[in-house]
Amino acid sequence: YNHISEQELLRRYYQEGNKEWLGILLQRYTLLLLGVCMKYLKNEEAARDAVQQIFLKAITELEKYEVEFIKSWLYMIAKNHCLMQFRDKNRQLVELSEQMAETEDTDEKLSIKEKDQLLDWMHESIKNLNPEQQQCVTLFYLEKKSYQQVAEETEYLTDAFSREAIQFVKKNANQPFFLYLAYNAPHTPMQATDKYLQRFAHIKDPKRRTYAAMVSAMDDGINALLNTLEELKLDDNTLIFFLSDNGGPTNDNASNNKPLRGAKGGYYEGGIRVPFAVQWKGVLPAGKVYDMPVISLDIFATAAALTKQQPIKQIDGVNLIPYLTGANKTAPHKALYWKGPKKELYAIRTVEDKLIIQEGSTELFAIRQDKEEKNNLAASAATKLQALNQLLAAWKKGLVPPAFLGLLENEEYNKLHPDRFNFKN
Repeated sequence: YNHISEQELLRRYYQEGNKEWLGILLQRYTLLLLGVCMKYLKNEEAARDAVQQIFLKAITELEKYEVEFIKSWLYMIAKNHCLMQFRDKNRQLVELSEQMAETEDTDEKLSIKEKDQLLDWMHESIKNLNPEQQQCVTLFYLEKKSYQQVAEETEYLTDAFSREAIQFVKKNANQPFFLYLAYNAPHTPMQATDKYLQRFAHIKDPKRRTYAAMVSAMDDGINALLNTLEELKLDDNTLIFFLSDNGGPTNDNASNNKPLRGAKGGYYEGGIRVPFAVQWKGVLPAGKVYDMPVISLDIFATAAALTKQQPIKQIDGVNLIPYLTGANKTAPHKALYWKGPKKELYAIRTVEDKLIIQEGSTELFAIRQDKEEKNNLAASAATKLQALNQLLAAWKKGLVPPAFLGLLENEEYNKLHPDRFNFKN
């Protein structure tokens, strides 16, 4: 993320509500402050001057965002830890700081052991932060200790995923296998190689061009995987699902959900209606479009049924095969349901209608005819509204508390796990 500006990191944090972006920003300034203190370890006055310059630069850039705890966090790091505590560390760490002062390319010069020592010291500083500040520190950075566990990969990641998937299929061609190929493309960071970018030189918007290139790379990989199944004569005996996890975050990666309304994170069709393709040669009819509502939960239920496995607990998905073959001509689901994290956000979809409840507003759409969700019928279709609300209320009664806290529940997690940052080898 070194190419992303401080302002862009904050913009993404405010827009997405994802504190990882804020954590990246804090990490950037923390490492800068740490480097200064190491460089001027023997001259406290010079260190204070240098830290002050960095501190003022950060405050100037962040002033308009009014992120007060960032300012106080930086000040605490600079005053209490970088300048005061570092002087009391052992001689080995002092020597490490002198090595870092000699070169700007410290990441190349330091050994794994020395990097781990530095991370240990950073961890000691982090333990003194309050929970709000702790949750914004980039946890993934600390979790990369030890560096020895980081895999070396030189190929473009999308191509690497495809390569590994093909190798897996070849290795297991003579036995039943399950392959879960979860491409990160076209998720951020928006990066593609020239091989794929050149295919879309005609697209002027650089972000949109990169998005298209990333999708093209994934498309090549999927094509190569399908060809491998065919070459190994496995395609007639392999059930394949392809789907996206959500609609495009249009502001972040130049994706386009039109004509659907909304984007990733919301319950309009642009957020939850996704590409969903299935192939099972000789069983499922080719080229058929199935227009009844289905959901990703159905994949597990289908796999369990085909392998004659009975789940221990009740599941929400259904076996799709009878519906896709036409053996069962009814709708797979009476209704599909969604619930937002930690806020009053619900949606229910039947074959004909869809109800969205969010932040005190109610929207009702005849979704089969109005997939763009232009006409809110909540005020004019009282009978349908009541029926959907009754279904939703009954569904809510059957919900159980999540087994795990979600991405937006850091505060609760900190209370339950006060030692979450006390990493041990």
